[in-house]
Amino acid sequence: MKKTLLLSLAALSSLMASGNLHKEVAVTAGYNKFDGASLMENAAFFGIRGTIYENEVNKYGLQVGYEGSSGVDYAQSGQTTSVHRFFTHLIADGEEEYNVVPYLLLGLGYEYLSDEIKGEPSQGFADAGIGFKYCIDEHFNLALETRAIGKLDTRDLDFNANLALGYMFGGERRDKFKPIVAFEKEKETTVPKSIVPKTTINVIHAPMVQPTPQIDEVTALVNEIDTNAKPIVTAQTSTNAVDATVVNSGDYYVQMAALASTPTQPLVQQLSDKGYLNTIVYPRDDANLVLVGPYSSHKEAQKAKAALKHIRRDAFIYRMQ
Repeated sequence: MKKTLLLSLAALSSLMASGNLHKEVAVTAGYNKFDGASLMENAAFFGIRGTIYENEVNKYGLQVGYEGSSGVDYAQSGQTTSVHRFFTHLIADGEEEYNVVPYLLLGLGYEYLSDEIKGEPSQGFADAGIGFKYCIDEHFNLALETRAIGKLDTRDLDFNANLALGYMFGGERRDKFKPIVAFEKEKETTVPKSIVPKTTINVIHAPMVQPTPQIDEVTALVNEIDTNAKPIVTAQTSTNAVDATVVNSGDYYVQMAALASTPTQPLVQQLSDKGYLNTIVYPRDDANLVLVGPYSSHKEAQKAKAALKHIRRDAFIYRMQ
């Protein structure tokens, strides 16, 4: 049993280390109902599995895993055996709705019995199933799935139900559209210190067709800001439209992406084309957050997130600190 688990963990580690792709590792617990013609009694199964995905938008993945149970009883014989299953699945995720993602799986595997008896050999199997994954946040999820497992030698058909806790990690975000035009480096306009808070960020709105306001207009807008709200103001001049944006602590946004090396302009342009002109790019640490908002309440942001899922399925609510 220990050697089997070690080999499974080694295979999973190799899979997780492969390439710069999106990955998921999950632990599972479930119940296996053996075929009525089988000599084995129904038993609880525990396992671990790893999945690599093509990308983070269209989630087609390859999964390898292990599940097993020790001390499975043989009916009317008094004997027991340990059951070890190794499998590989092709995974296809459906569209997310209310943080729930349906998925299908299809695969092959091998079932090893530590103590075989006549009529119950170790053998290969094919399986297929359906599951539903609830996304707790951008990393963690809970999944409930059921599988039909067809034994290739005995022609037995088992049914397996699993509850899984998964963790998503790794990979780089890849936009499915080409960059339009790279933004030129912006030159920050000097505003009197008396009206500019100490913390300043660069905020870029999606390009809009409008006359370029003068710096005097920007200064007038800044003067109207309530300093008690601790706004963050940046005024910029360039060939693009000049704008002044107020970001208040406590505002709710829908975070579409956190991009380090990938240009933000394609995603901002796509959102603008869809009518989301309230898109900003918010620098934080080593990444640029692409945010849509602000919204005055979590409920409003939740409605906006549901509408934005068709653009990026991993969008989530971000509250400004």
